[in-house]
Order: sequence, then C-alpha cells, then structure tokens
Amino acid sequence: MSSAPGSYYPNGYGNLKLSGYLVHKSLMAPDIKLNNEAGTYTLAVPTNKRRDSPTGIIAETLPVGKKLSYTNVTTYGGSRYISWVETEPNGNKYRYFVYAPKQDGSSYSESQLINEIGVATLTKAVNKRRDTPTGIVAETLPVGKKLSYTNKWVGNGHRYISWVETEPNGNKYRYFVAVSGSEKYGVDTWATFGGPSTDTKGPQTPTSKSEIDESKVKHWGIDLSEHNADGIDLSAYDFAILRSNYGEIEDEKIEYWVKACEKAGIPYGLYCYDYAIDDDQAEAEANYTLELARKYKPALGVWLDMEDSDNYKEKRNAWNKDRALATCRLFCKMISDAGYYTGIYSSSWVFQNWLTDSSLDVYDKWVAQWDKNDGDYHSDTSSMGTIHQYTSVDKHSGIGLDKNAMYVDFDHYKSKIADNTQNETENVQKDESNESDIKELNGLIGILIGLLKKLLSVFGKSGD
Repeated sequence: MSSAPGSYYPNGYGNLKLSGYLVHKSLMAPDIKLNNEAGTYTLAVPTNKRRDSPTGIIAETLPVGKKLSYTNVTTYGGSRYISWVETEPNGNKYRYFVYAPKQDGSSYSESQLINEIGVATLTKAVNKRRDTPTGIVAETLPVGKKLSYTNKWVGNGHRYISWVETEPNGNKYRYFVAVSGSEKYGVDTWATFGGPSTDTKGPQTPTSKSEIDESKVKHWGIDLSEHNADGIDLSAYDFAILRSNYGEIEDEKIEYWVKACEKAGIPYGLYCYDYAIDDDQAEAEANYTLELARKYKPALGVWLDMEDSDNYKEKRNAWNKDRALATCRLFCKMISDAGYYTGIYSSSWVFQNWLTDSSLDVYDKWVAQWDKNDGDYHSDTSSMGTIHQYTSVDKHSGIGLDKNAMYVDFDHYKSKIADNTQNETENVQKDESNESDIKELNGLIGILIGLLKKLLSVFGKSGD
C-alpha cells in the first residue's frame, strides 16, 4: 500500500478475488466517461480484451506485443483503459476495453510491495523484469522454473512475485515475474506455489531465532480465511481468528474453519475485511457481520480488518485517515452496542498515524507488525493491543500462514451476549422453579378444600 509504508497482507495470497465485483449491495458502478484519444498501444504483458465495459465479459486474451489501435481512453476504478468499437462479420457493433497503464512503470512504487516468502513453479514461460513490473526484460524463464520470492505486488492487470538478487559484481537488483494473467486471486494462474526451494541462487527462507522475551504471551494462534488450504492442524494452536466476511459477502470457508476449531477444541473469533467507502456501506457491513456473529457465536470477539491490500478503496478515493476513522467508529459502536466484544485489526503504521482519535480508545487493537517476517516472534506490541500478528510465514513449511500472539486470557473477550444468555437461562430456571412451587401450593389447597367438604357433610352442612 502506497499510503501505509510497512503494511501487511493477512490472508494468504490475498483478497484480490473481489476486484471488479460488487462487495457491497449498495455499490453501483459509476458511469463510464470516454475521452477522445486516438493512438496505438503495444501490450507489454498478456491482457484481457473485455466487451461493453472494463469489467465486461472477456472476449479474448491478447498476447505480448499485440498492437492495438484505439479511439478513446477512460479511467475506471483508478486504472487506465483504452477503448474502441469493432464491427463483427454479422454487422453487430461492440465496444471493447483493454487495461493499458502508461508503460513507464509509474503505477508501481516500492511501498506497495507485500511481504510473503514462498516458492513459485512456473506453468507458463514468462519474462523476468528488472527494477519494476514493467522494467527491462532480463530473461525469459521456462515452464517448470522454480523461483524463491520474498514479496508480491498486484497491478497492471497481473499478480507478481518479486525478490532481490546480488550479481557477481556486487550490484543488487529487484526482479519481478508475473504469475497470473489477472489481478484476481486464483484466476488465470501461471504458477503453482509450495515450500522452500533448494535453488541457492534465489532468496532463501530466513531461519533466524527469536531473541525477544515471550513471557507476556498467554496464547499462540493463527488467523484463517478461504485463501488458506484445508488440512491445517489447528490442534497445534491455542486459538484462531476467522474471516467471516469481506464487505457483505460471506467467506466461503467460514463454516469449514468453525467446525475445524470446534473439532480441535480451540476458541475462535471472527473478523470482517473492510470494503466500505462511505458510512452507508460501513453500517451495512456491520449489520451483515452481526448476522454471521449470531450464527457462528465467536468466543474471542468480532473484529474489523482495516486495510486496503488490493487497493480497492484507494482506487475509489476511500483509503485515507478520515474514512478509516469514520468506518472504525461506526462499525465498532454497532458491534459493541449489539453486545459483542470488538476491536480493530490494522498495521502498527495505521494505528500510529491514522487511528489516533481518542474515540477509538475504548476498542481493542489487533496489531500487525511483521518485522523480519521469517516465522519468528521478534517484537512485543502488548502496549498497543491484546493480539499481535507477528508473521505471515510458517517457517516449517515456507507457506503463507498468519500467526498471532495473544497477551491476555480468553475470558478478556467475554461478550455481553454470553452474559445475557446465562441470565436468560437462570431466569428460565427461576420461572420454572416458581411455577413448580405454585402448582404444589395449589395441590395442597385442593386437598384441604376436599377435607373441609367431607367434614361439613358429616354434620349435614353443605360444602358449597
């Protein structure tokens, strides 16, 4: 994220699955405004040609080097597109759009790099570029090439892996390789991902040990979403925080992870990945999250994930201090008023520079600070909040896995909902007990009345 240096990326390979989709029911695509501009554009990477709109159906995927004559340009979602009209053989006319960033690498900045250590095995021959995602081609890499990487970047219509190499002459260069033909997670992938590589030419997974005092840590856990693969041994952890939704869309694997936590016997919390760009959407997001909280009954609170890892909000001019503060205030108040323990997840940079208003002091903080991001715990953020996401790497396997330290006991997150449920149970028990006492008393009165009637009949008196 260019707005927040030192930020993080908490959900495996990303939330970019949502790019181009409506993540809020209230969000409507703005009118597309075309500007006249005639020219020729040469593709530097394979790019989708879309019909009717920048997010329309894919007519075809155009190859590197394809020259396109266009008559219009437009900016949509913060990105530049070229456009033109074609007449088909049957006489039908269609307008087409192609994502076409200015080819000077200006859309990339180093602060946008996302930390992630892994190994990619190419399933498509791709170019290895130097300095920027659109920089000079150093070489063309073959299918099957294994690449160790330390960062990733999303833009220019692709997802990239990146790393730094030291040349024999001592010069250091950053390299980029596109690993998909789309910015959307899991779409048109050009590589598979796995554990650490034995290729000594690439960057290796750090193996440094933690030297910081861990005595303040009460519990060790992880956070999970649909981007994490099945089969993680949750019994190895004390707790988990699960993504329940992003915007107003339920995470595809929330039910799976809830059942996995219950089977492992560990408590879990829920978090909502924020996509709100105004107050109405923040309110809708909170209401939707509450529906899921009532369904899944988290024991470790309901959290708001305040970040912009896919630049969704930045492209809509909504990734800034004022919007972040407004959404956090509204969301957390609604969750708290509903009786749930709540807090905010974000990077230490965002907490220190944006979320500084005293109105947020009543809400907990879940702080993302990765430091070396080598799988070890390197810093203590207990002065900021009760949970610390300290790495996005599982050092044993080399795969992406968000790990967390908790500085308090589980009872700290007990919600008013649990108290209310307990009180309701006690009240029901009291009511049932009172009802039983009344029935018993009525029975005794009935017996006494019967005896009185018999006595009166002996003396010839009516018992009426």
